[in-house]
Amino acid sequence: PSCADHALDAFTGDRVAYVGEWETGMTGTLRFHKRLLQDFVLERRVALPCWAFIRVELFLLRRRAESVSAKIAASSSPLACDLCSQRSVTLWQCPWTRQVGLCSE
Repeated sequence: PSCADHALDAFTGDRVAYVGEWETGMTGTLRFHKRLLQDFVLERRVALPCWAFIRVELFLLRRRAESVSAKIAASSSPLACDLCSQRSVTLWQCPWTRQVGLCSE
């Protein structure tokens, strides 16, 4: 587990503000992101200015009344195709800018 995992394990508050890149491992582990979706509801997502090779955003989350299963949590992932908005698909990102995520549909 990473520092982010340990911090989330110890956190007892109702709201989380996470600045990072979702599910890439650059700013948090896959376990960390799955746990955020199981225990929290994404309320707002804000694109932030960032450097090349990373897509940093602000994610504002509120704690769920009860944790949900990993399957239900996966369906609420903030990742979606930037062109067709389809979720739960493999997204391809430009390795240089990481600003656009596209599916193959």
